[in-house]
Amino acid sequence: MFEGLDFNKQKEIYPKLYKEYMQTKIERGRFFARFPEGESPEDVCNRIKNLVEEVKKISETKNVIIISHATTIKCFLLVWFNYSPYMWYKNEPIPSNCSIRLINNSHDYGYIYEP
Repeated sequence: MFEGLDFNKQKEIYPKLYKEYMQTKIERGRFFARFPEGESPEDVCNRIKNLVEEVKKISETKNVIIISHATTIKCFLLVWFNYSPYMWYKNEPIPSNCSIRLINNSHDYGYIYEP
């Protein structure tokens, strides 16, 4: 619903929904704020938990490459390393498009390529 709209347009076109979103973001944090008809980062993390477990099993014997959107990658890392969402998600930078992050088992080498 908000896709493609900057914050001013969101507020102008959907004032009630924008207010609800911002109130949740202020009270609980960006991690828990759900866009109208969309997902919060918390929703994404919950949705990919099974995927993370599968990737952990597969990665014991094979290399795995995951290509996805920034929020999904951030959530993947959060679940993989059992990070707390409160500070980590807030402080973890949003990766640039086409960035490459290297994880080897339990070690996070960070972004090894950022355009």
